[in-house]
Amino acid sequence: MRYAYSRPCFSASCIYFFEAFPLVFGKNHGFSLQQTGLTFLGLLVGMLAGIATNPYWDATYRKLQTFHPNSHPPPESRLRPAMVGSILVPLGLFWFGWTTFSMVHWIVPIIGSTFFGTGTLLIFSGVWTASALAANSFLRSAFAAGIPLFACRVRAPSF
Repeated sequence: MRYAYSRPCFSASCIYFFEAFPLVFGKNHGFSLQQTGLTFLGLLVGMLAGIATNPYWDATYRKLQTFHPNSHPPPESRLRPAMVGSILVPLGLFWFGWTTFSMVHWIVPIIGSTFFGTGTLLIFSGVWTASALAANSFLRSAFAAGIPLFACRVRAPSF
């Protein structure tokens, strides 16, 4: 929970990002409810790509252990995946946000969500993995109950 309260912008961006999918693909691209649900597969592919990089990060950490034979490497050496993820998350968010128009092909924002999924997983695996996932899950569930009540009103134009 400490992670969620100390990083509210990151948690809020995750929650609002998930709420944007039905609005973008349902309204802008005319997808049905089932098709909109399938658009979340881009996040799955991104997270699977992030998981596929774990052997590389573990090998890098083991290499650092050889330089510190009598002790553990500094804790900062576990931050390398989070540093890469900190670049991929805004890249994915901007990519998704700039390509949500109906004139842009529907696969382009899904590709952006793939980068977001990879970056999110890398950040979580680099920084307080268990507490970060628990905090994100709790906040996402809590906001998922309330955000649908006002999300359409926020995005609706006011005249």
